[in-house]
Amino acid sequence: MNYLIKISGIFFISLFSFSLSTAQTIPYGDSMDSVFVYGNDSIKYDIYYHKPLTYDLGTSPLWFAIHGLGGNGAEERNVVMDIANKRNALLITPTMHDYWMYARETYNLSDYGPYCNKFIWLSTAFKEIYQHIRNRENRDSIPVYLSGFSAGGQFVTRYMLIRQAVVDSIPIVMAISISPFCYTFYTDSLNGIATPWPCGICNDPYEVSWSICNDTIVYDTVFFPIICDEYAKMYYNENYGVLIGTADTAYGSWCNDLQGLNRYERAQNFYAFSTSDAIERGTTLNWQYAEIPGVGHDGWAMYHTKEDTFSTSSIAEEMLFETPYHNVPHFPPSADFIFEVSEDYCNQVSFRALCTYCEYPTFVFWNFGDGNTSTDITPTHTYQDTGTYNVELNIWNEIGNNSSADIVTITKPAPTADFTADTTIAYLPDPVIQFQNNSIGAEYYYWDFGDSATSTDINPVHTYLYADTFTVQLVAVGENGCANKIVKHDYIIVSSPDQIYDLNIKQPYFTVFPNPLNNKTTIMFQLSENNHVKLKVYNYMGEYVATLFDKTANAGQVYKIEFDTKKLSAGTYFITLKTDNRQITKKMVIIK
Repeated sequence: MNYLIKISGIFFISLFSFSLSTAQTIPYGDSMDSVFVYGNDSIKYDIYYHKPLTYDLGTSPLWFAIHGLGGNGAEERNVVMDIANKRNALLITPTMHDYWMYARETYNLSDYGPYCNKFIWLSTAFKEIYQHIRNRENRDSIPVYLSGFSAGGQFVTRYMLIRQAVVDSIPIVMAISISPFCYTFYTDSLNGIATPWPCGICNDPYEVSWSICNDTIVYDTVFFPIICDEYAKMYYNENYGVLIGTADTAYGSWCNDLQGLNRYERAQNFYAFSTSDAIERGTTLNWQYAEIPGVGHDGWAMYHTKEDTFSTSSIAEEMLFETPYHNVPHFPPSADFIFEVSEDYCNQVSFRALCTYCEYPTFVFWNFGDGNTSTDITPTHTYQDTGTYNVELNIWNEIGNNSSADIVTITKPAPTADFTADTTIAYLPDPVIQFQNNSIGAEYYYWDFGDSATSTDINPVHTYLYADTFTVQLVAVGENGCANKIVKHDYIIVSSPDQIYDLNIKQPYFTVFPNPLNNKTTIMFQLSENNHVKLKVYNYMGEYVATLFDKTANAGQVYKIEFDTKKLSAGTYFITLKTDNRQITKKMVIIK
C-alpha cells in the first residue's frame, strides 16, 4: 500500500505508513514508544529514549544511536547513556530490523547476486522518526548527531551517501560509522563490478527502484540518481567519520574479494579509496578517520575507549561531538543522461537526465539534433526520419552549468498515422461514424474508439451506444514492425437528438462572436443550474489546442471569456462546452 508522506515540503511516495501515538513531550529519564511500519510485513519499531535532567528544550541536540542486529534499542541506550548525559543530548535508540536498511523484492535476482536488484533504502523511515520526535518535543528543528555500531554502522554509511541525492530534512551535525561489516563505496565497489548486499549498491543502472524530484519519490524501475559527480563531491565533504578497532579482524565471507578480509582492513580500504576518488573528482575528502588500538568487535569498548588516561572523553565521543561542523558545499550539476530507442515505435526515443538535484532548482535544455528541443527532465521525442542525430543536454543550477552529448541513430523508418471522420458530431439512437484512414507507410492498423471498442480494419465504421465525448486513437504499424500512434482527444461527440438545443442552458446558452474570428474573440455561456464546465478548443484534426474554462459555473451567471487567437494559424476550429452531467455542445469557428 502506497502512502504520500510530506517531509520538509517534499512529498515522498512510501512503501509503508506510520501509525504514531498522540504526540506528548518525551519525559525526563528513560521512556519508550513505538512506530509501526507496513512494508512486506508489519514491523514495529520500538523507540527507546533517555532524556538527561540537564536537557534544554531550546539548545540540546538529538543523538540517534543505531545498534547492530544482535541487540535492541534498550541495550544500545544502556551502552551510551552516560555519554548522552554528559552532552545533554536527548538519546534515541530505535530497535533496528533488517528492514531498517533495505526492502527487497522476492523474485529471482541471480544475474546480480542475492538481494541485489530492486533495493529500496528506508532512509525515509529515519526521517519520519525524526519528525515524530520533533513533534513530541514541539521544536521546529533539532540538531542531530548520528552513530551506528556494526550493522547500525552499515545503515549510517548508506544513509550518508543517499542523502546527497534525496532532499534531506534532518540537520546532521556529525555522523560516524563504527565497525560496520562493510561499506557503501560511492562507485559501488573497488573494482567497479556489481556487488550484492551488504557489500554495496549494485552498479547495474536499473538496480534501484526509486527516483526523486518534482516533489516525489517514485517507486519504479528507474536509474539510481546518485551516480552524479556533484553528489560524490558533496558526499566527500560531509560531516562524517569512520571509527574502527584495530583488533576487529575476524574473517568474513561476504565482501572479502571487494573490500578486504576483515572489518579493520575494509575500513582502511574504504577511507583510502574515498580519499583518492575525491582528489580525482577535484575535491578533498573532509571526513574524520580514527582507530582504537587493540579493540575488537565490542560496542562498549568502541564507544568508551579513551586515547590515554589524561583524556576526559572517549575517542568516539570526541569524534562525534567535538569535530568542528562545516557547511557542505554544492557544485555545478553533471549533464549525464541515458536514452532508449523504442522497439515498437522505432523513431521514438526516451531520454532521462540523471543529475537533477531537487533542493537546488535545475533547468534542463535538450537539443535533439533535428531542430526540436525540450525542457523536460525525462522527455520522449519522435524523429521524423531515419539517420544519426547529435543530442545535447545542457543543465544549470544556481552554482553553475554543464553539458554533454551523445549520438542517437534511427535505423528503421516509421509510418505516419493519421485519420479523419465523416462527422465528429452524431446523435442517438444511431450515431454511426465512418473513419477514413490517411496513414502513410503502414500495413496494419489498431483503432481504439474511446468506448472500449477496437478494430483492425483499414477504414472502420463504428456505432457508438451512448452519449459522451470520445477520444479516438489509431496505431499504424509498418511491415518492418515499427509503429506510429495518433490520438485525437474529445474527437467524437455523441448527443441526444435535441441535446444541442436542450442543455438546460438559458439563451444565449453558448455564443461565439465575431465568427469568423478576429485577433480576439468573445465566448459567452449561461447555465440554469450549477455545474462544472470545461470549455476547450480543438483544430479541425481534433487535436487539442487550449482550455478556456475549467471550473464550476454558477446558475444564472453569464460567463464572458476573451480568447486571444493571434498565435493560431488560419483555419477551422471547434470550441466544445461540456458539463459534468455529459451535456455537450460544440461550435465551429473560423480564423481567417
